Amino acid sequence: MALVVLSSFSVSGCVGFSSLLGTESSSQQFAYYQAGRDGLVTNKDSAIAYWGDPLVKTQLAAEGEEAWTYRGGLAWRGVALWVVVPIPLVVPVGHNTVTMRFSASGDLISGSAEQAAEKGLVCWILILECNPDDQL
Repeated sequence: MALVVLSSFSVSGCVGFSSLLGTESSSQQFAYYQAGRDGLVTNKDSAIAYWGDPLVKTQLAAEGEEAWTYRGGLAWRGVALWVVVPIPLVVPVGHNTVTMRFSASGDLISGSAEQAAEKGLVCWILILECNPDDQL
């Protein structure tokens, strides 16, 4: 971190990095995946119609609830270095998962999907020359 900050004083423009190394789940990412499947899941029958059979079915302790796990999109992980423009060093490392939770009656309670957790720091450095002898 200190190296990035110190080296940023010698350049003009954008310097920094961002990482896609972790994973986070969100309902917004689930909505994105659903939109790509051209249909909204409301119960188990519609989940099978739009997503097919799940990879894993897990019985939850709460009164007959089930969690179904599906394969989502590719899981891209890595870092991007920024020196004026981004230089991505990102590779696919498997697949993200999509999880749907159903009630005992088969209705969808919630859905979430994994996505890369992006973290980073980008510094904008502008070096301006000021000459007091110049007239406007």
